[in-house]
Amino acid sequence: MTGLLIVPLHRQKMKRLILFFTVLFFATSTYAANYYWVGGAGRWGELGHWSKTSGGTPDHSIIPNLDDDVYFDANSGLADGDIIYLPTASPAYCRNMSWAGVTVAASLVWQGQPLLLYGSLEMAASVRYGTRGISFLGGSDATLKMNGAARLPVTSWYTPITVNKPGGSLTLLDGIPAGLTVTAFSLTAGALDMSGLTHTFESFISDGSIARSVDISNATLNLSGGWDYRGTNNTINSTGSTITVGNFYSDRFTYPKVNITAGGTAMVINNTTFGELTFTNALA
Repeated sequence: MTGLLIVPLHRQKMKRLILFFTVLFFATSTYAANYYWVGGAGRWGELGHWSKTSGGTPDHSIIPNLDDDVYFDANSGLADGDIIYLPTASPAYCRNMSWAGVTVAASLVWQGQPLLLYGSLEMAASVRYGTRGISFLGGSDATLKMNGAARLPVTSWYTPITVNKPGGSLTLLDGIPAGLTVTAFSLTAGALDMSGLTHTFESFISDGSIARSVDISNATLNLSGGWDYRGTNNTINSTGSTITVGNFYSDRFTYPKVNITAGGTAMVINNTTFGELTFTNALA
């Protein structure tokens, strides 16, 4: 028989796989976009506030997703007292979020759903953040710059931060300010770099068996609650650090200088070496 081309079955499957992954790649690339907030106060889910350019006209057909970069800037039309409401039915997703250029006293306010970031965050000193929590997710390397930001002063609306970045990292570019009221800084997975800075918050929590690493070298940590870094598959660089804390929980590692301020017997310290350990409460 002539004129008939027979393609082996495995070659046909290979072509289909190549086509599938090519379509998937371009589909993912297509949906990664810049989202600029425009039009002043409003709600995250309102398409009339999202533009592809700074200060432009609203021209997005969907709200931001985890691949998209979100910008609030000087052209967002915000004024003192303006509120941007987070979603009520599903989380607010994005990759990177920047508030650079915002100098007015606006607010970002929780409405029942969390803020989930798959990249970096830069906050603004003038904005009050009432998010009731910020989560850094995904396997990328990210940064957090707070610029002295503060929380929205509503009772019980604090700012816990969660880092769950298997294979990725979060690097703090400046210190955690007391005014942001970070009640708990939780590391679930990945690397956290807090080195060389002064941080003021309530508690640090990281336990379990998922790979984690913490760098607090040459950092000063002022914690009103507790330091709890335990479990397995974790490491720490604590060289030159100073921790002032209410209660301390540790099952190994070396800490150069720790000052424990709370009283009571709730602490658990095992197999841990201290260069200097002080108790400033007579009941400790």
